Amino acid sequence: MHSGTSTLGNNIAGLLRRALAHPLARDLDLESSRATEIHARLIREKTFLRRLYRSYYSSYDEIIARADPGGLILEIGSGGGYYRSSRTRF
Repeated sequence: MHSGTSTLGNNIAGLLRRALAHPLARDLDLESSRATEIHARLIREKTFLRRLYRSYYSSYDEIIARADPGGLILEIGSGGGYYRSSRTRF
């Protein structure tokens, strides 16, 4: 593959990502605490994302219901901590 093609592809991908990004998230450093706050806000405010997370967490709740009682529930990777506010039974 020609290196110029790869560079062009990366440039186009970067332009699309920037154009399609939500204005609040457009130039965020994904490693920052601000990014976590913004992403949590977008999950709360965007109907599609909120429904998607609720669907995931509903499945998660079903799995937890089958686990031995008395254990810890640990959410890993969402950053926004949305599970706690959307829990239905635990």
